[in-house]
Amino acid sequence: MKKILIILVSLVFLFLFISSSFAEFRCLWKNKKLIKDVALSEKQINTIKELSIKTEKDMIKVRSEIELKQIDLREVLDADKPDEGKVVGLIKRNPSTLSSGPKG
Repeated sequence: MKKILIILVSLVFLFLFISSSFAEFRCLWKNKKLIKDVALSEKQINTIKELSIKTEKDMIKVRSEIELKQIDLREVLDADKPDEGKVVGLIKRNPSTLSSGPKG
């Protein structure tokens, strides 16, 4: 049971670390010096902007799914006798939440 909890918590922290790295690139298209140095076209700048906004929205969806899963997990773990099968079921029910992002 403890191993499962440690793995889940580790994955959540890893995900949060990765998502904070994306935050640094949120306004990349506004960096005039970088755009000039790299010689980006307007089309490339717009593509970067669109991808950044889409990624930011996707990250919000993924974070909310993880938070909901944490609540479900906490509910099971707070029981007097936590059911390991339920914990494993919560993790296996939608493993894509922890690895590849939101559905849809």
